[in-house]
Amino acid sequence: MNQAWELSLPPTPKLVLLALCDWSNDQGICFPAVKTIATKTSITDRHCQRILSKLIASGLVSVIGNHNGGGGSRRYQINVATLAAGPPKEGGDKLSPVTPRSHAGATNASRRGDAGVTRTKSIRQMEPPREIASSDQHLDLSLMPQLTDAEKVVVVSQLIGLETPVQQQLVDELAGAIRSGALKGPWPSWFRAVVKNARNASFSPNHAIKIQAERSRRRRESEEAAENRERRNRSETPESRAKALQALKKARSALFGSAE
Repeated sequence: MNQAWELSLPPTPKLVLLALCDWSNDQGICFPAVKTIATKTSITDRHCQRILSKLIASGLVSVIGNHNGGGGSRRYQINVATLAAGPPKEGGDKLSPVTPRSHAGATNASRRGDAGVTRTKSIRQMEPPREIASSDQHLDLSLMPQLTDAEKVVVVSQLIGLETPVQQQLVDELAGAIRSGALKGPWPSWFRAVVKNARNASFSPNHAIKIQAERSRRRRESEEAAENRERRNRSETPESRAKALQALKKARSALFGSAE
C-alpha cells in the first residue's frame, strides 16, 4: 500500500486512507469501526464519516460488506488499481472522483446505502487536520524538514497517549535516523516499531541524541542573539547616549587635566 504515500491528497483524507491501509490485509481488506478510525486520525466521528464517503466516491475505497454499519463494522476494500493510478492532481486541494475499478465481490461505490451520511457532488476545500492533542503543541518538529505537513500529522497521530517528553524523544529519534541515512526502508513502518517499543518501555534513544544536542545549541544561540539585541537597544536610547556622552566628557576632562 505504499502507493498511498504518493497520492496528491489533502492531509486529512490522506491520513484516513493511510490508516485504512495500515489495517488492511494483503488483499486490501479491513473492517475498522468509524470511531476507531476517528480516534486514530484524531478527527471527529462525523468528519471521519464525511472523509470516508469522499474516499468511497473517489473510487479509492469500496464497501464490500455490512454496507449500512449498525451492529458491526463495514468491510472496506482498498482499490489497489485505483490507488496506483491515483486521483487527478488538481493542486492538491480537491479530492476529485475517479472511475472505480471493479474487484471481485466488491460493491460499486455509487450503490445506494454505501454510506450513512449525505453525499456531495462537488468536494470543497478540506478542513485542516485537527490537532492531535494539546501536548503536541509543545513538540518541536522543525528538525525534520524532509517531511511534509501531512506526514508530520501521521507522525504525531502515532504518539497519542504517550507523555510529552517521550513523544519528543521519539520525534527526535525519527529526525536523527532520517538525517543520518540509517533507514533502509519506508520510515512509517520503522517509526511504528519504535513507538511500539516506547509503549512497551523498551525504547532507548540513539539517533535522538544528536538532534537534542542541536536543539540545545540552537536555543543557546537564540538566547544569545536576543540578549545582544536587547543590549543594543538599551545602548541606542536617548538616555544611554546622554550617559555615554557625559562619560566621554569626564574622560576627556580627566585626560587633559592630568596632562596639564
